[in-house]
Amino acid sequence: MKKHQAFICIFIFIIFFMSSCKNNQQYIFSSNSKVAESLTISSINSVNKNMQKLPFSDYSCELGKNIESFMETIKNNPIDIAYLNDENTLDKNKITAQNQADLLNKYSKIWENEMNNVLSKIRSKCTGQALASINSSQNSWLKHNGDEGILQYQTLLNSVGQGSGNGIITATAEVDRIRHRTFELAEYYTYLYKENYVFRYR
Repeated sequence: MKKHQAFICIFIFIIFFMSSCKNNQQYIFSSNSKVAESLTISSINSVNKNMQKLPFSDYSCELGKNIESFMETIKNNPIDIAYLNDENTLDKNKITAQNQADLLNKYSKIWENEMNNVLSKIRSKCTGQALASINSSQNSWLKHNGDEGILQYQTLLNSVGQGSGNGIITATAEVDRIRHRTFELAEYYTYLYKENYVFRYR
């Protein structure tokens, strides 16, 4: 049993090391907000067909295996469903840059809480070098997330000047980064626990 746990921890260490290297190159800002690439959630029956587009990028399995059940969990996650429902309830005649930014900031915090939840579950399974690697990887990601936000803001400021649309672009990009990291950690969880991650958010 101990040998099996040691093997799992070593495996997770390798995954996080590779992920850390990849993440430094993965997020590239585009001034035309290409980050707002749509993800169609065709299997969510509770969401109206005319609002099935999310302003966030699609997710591909980091470990090279498109696990069908895992991808279904990701596509049907309760946070995206709640976001789409909240977005649909906005008064279309009173939509402002501010209330759009407020909605994105709300879900930035929700995704951050979910990310921390799955991270704590992964940490509970590892010790020693594997745990140190997980912590190092997450710290690197947190720094990258902060630096990327500053870079995006400064890029927009220098290229188009101040504007209400800047906040929407940067907030969308931040949610996208945290959401992607949560999916990435949920995939590691799936390999570690041999079961799909169950979202805490309801």
